[in-house]
Amino acid sequence: MSLSVPRGRRSALRGRCPVRCEPLSAVGGQDRRGPNTSRLWGRPLGSRYYWGCNGSVAGQALILHTADLLSPKREYRDTILHALNHPLGRKRHGRLYIIGLGYRPPLHPHDRRSGADTVDEPWPGYRVGGPHPGPADWHDEQADYRTNEIAITWNGALIYALAAALDSAGP
Repeated sequence: MSLSVPRGRRSALRGRCPVRCEPLSAVGGQDRRGPNTSRLWGRPLGSRYYWGCNGSVAGQALILHTADLLSPKREYRDTILHALNHPLGRKRHGRLYIIGLGYRPPLHPHDRRSGADTVDEPWPGYRVGGPHPGPADWHDEQADYRTNEIAITWNGALIYALAAALDSAGP
């Protein structure tokens, strides 16, 4: 809904809903030292890793974009960009979590369509779940549903976060 409101009419949304997203933007903003840091990697989730955490990172970008529409803050926009950097390779092992995109993308997602066809490359565009239980615990193995599962909800949140980043950049 927030992306469907024309840019000139968004001020009508402001003041109608309480906004409390400082904890999300504060965690994402702690990591400003670059990609070689051992700290939070710029993720809104900080150092928490669990099943499907990549989907939650994109979901938090969605929340922050809506908060930015209601109560604009540079920290919200910065954290959205940090959240996008994570699936796009800014992390401990430098790989992307999006199939068919960039440097060393996942090749063995927990997806029956990709595993059952006769094509070596998996279906492109899916986002895999991410590491669990720690940042180094990601395995590119089809059987590892904890770290390599795909879900439409995770992809939907990623697409929204990408659109929000473009929207935040302005015309």
